[in-house]
Amino acid sequence: MDTNTVHEIAALLQRAAKQKKLVTYQRLHSLFVPGQTLTERYRALQDAAQLLSDCRSLDYGCLMALDSGLPGDDFFARFRRNRPAEFQAVMGFASPGRSRTKKRRIAEQERARVYEHAKKYAGNYALSERAAVFRPQEAYETY
Repeated sequence: MDTNTVHEIAALLQRAAKQKKLVTYQRLHSLFVPGQTLTERYRALQDAAQLLSDCRSLDYGCLMALDSGLPGDDFFARFRRNRPAEFQAVMGFASPGRSRTKKRRIAEQERARVYEHAKKYAGNYALSERAAVFRPQEAYETY
């Protein structure tokens, strides 16, 4: 995977977190050249989220949003795999994880944690579009 694309996605997620916004999957897919597989795209998203925080404790991928406002199945699969106790506490034991209401609860809780993380570390670091570098005064566009 192209590391520039991974860093670009990480910067996009970081900007969204600092501004308490979400990123559409359309915006994510616009960063890739035509013909790149969905597997490659979602792997890049996972790698970008991992650059910002260990997904086992905090997953910036929750900032992705479908038309419903929820993150996609990629986020919920990672959440279920990385934090099974938290997943079961909300969804219930042996749940297939289909309840939109419960998914929304997981997403909202994780987004609140991500926004707090971004606020706590605002000004300490920023990802440029090519690499992780310290740039506290970097201006961010709105999208």
